[in-house]
Amino acid sequence: MEQKIIPKFSVLSSIHNLSSLIPDYLSHMGTVYSQIRWISWEKPPPGFIAVSVDFNCLGNPNPVGLGGLLRDENGQWLRGFSGHFGISNNLHVERATIFHGLEAVWNHGARKVICFSDCLDALRLVENDPRNVHHYVALLHDIYELKERSWELSFKHIL
Repeated sequence: MEQKIIPKFSVLSSIHNLSSLIPDYLSHMGTVYSQIRWISWEKPPPGFIAVSVDFNCLGNPNPVGLGGLLRDENGQWLRGFSGHFGISNNLHVERATIFHGLEAVWNHGARKVICFSDCLDALRLVENDPRNVHHYVALLHDIYELKERSWELSFKHIL
């Protein structure tokens, strides 16, 4: 696959143009949100790698894609991952995305990591240990096994 370099100005211009469409789109949904929040990348402490994870679901449940990227403390892109998850629901896929992100950053060799996610429910389950009682016990078990490895790992909600 050929990689294409897109100038920063073009990306920012596209974001600005698309953001102007948001109020019109929301007005057709019957609910207009009074505040738009801009979310930006937060760099990790020196020596840490940030793994940012997210997914896209066309309904709940419906076909799902997931992905993430690894960046160093300067924002330098190190590695990315993406995939199709089949048909699933939001909570399952967000946890699976966290698992794949942790696996990718471990395989990259990073041992000081902050995992960023926009799903607070998923982060709460990952940070606590309801392994024996949760519907996705097998997936959570895999995440906890990754957490118990010899590394410095923390999680942060980005919204």
